[in-house]
Amino acid sequence: QLPSDSFWNLDCKEGQRAVSSSDTYDRRCSTMVVLGGCVSAALGAAIISTPVWLWGVGKYGKNKMWLLWSLTMAVTNYAFIALDKSYIVACVIVCTINGVPIAAKFLADAVLADIIDYDEFLTGDRNEATYTMFKSFLPKVMAIPAAALPLSIMNAMGHLPAVNGRIQLQPDAVR
Repeated sequence: QLPSDSFWNLDCKEGQRAVSSSDTYDRRCSTMVVLGGCVSAALGAAIISTPVWLWGVGKYGKNKMWLLWSLTMAVTNYAFIALDKSYIVACVIVCTINGVPIAAKFLADAVLADIIDYDEFLTGDRNEATYTMFKSFLPKVMAIPAAALPLSIMNAMGHLPAVNGRIQLQPDAVR
């Protein structure tokens, strides 16, 4: 538990206070409330940081800002590794930080349009269908290993499946 969590008087007792039938139930520990807070924080950060990304495009150019967007998107996703159970406020803070690169998603389409125009300049033919199809197909291809690898690793580390619909306490290697 982080000091910021105790500052907000938020202690979920490792999920025990999120069970609505518990005597110590706290609505703020509910999964839906935490998820709603995280999504709201990410979208709020995206809305607030959009002008900063637009300013950066004007000052440094699309390509450099696209590279910065790619880097920040990758780096901010790794911030979730530092979280543990009951780090509710820290989770919302990490989601807020992760929302900043979401605002620059428009750069991917802008750079793709530049690539299509450059390809037309080189070849004399317009092939935007090929590029946009590849752009939409690549995430679908990557979704398979992105789902299968973490599940395989969790299974190899000793993940305990749910029993009668109840989630089991996981070993430290899985957490």
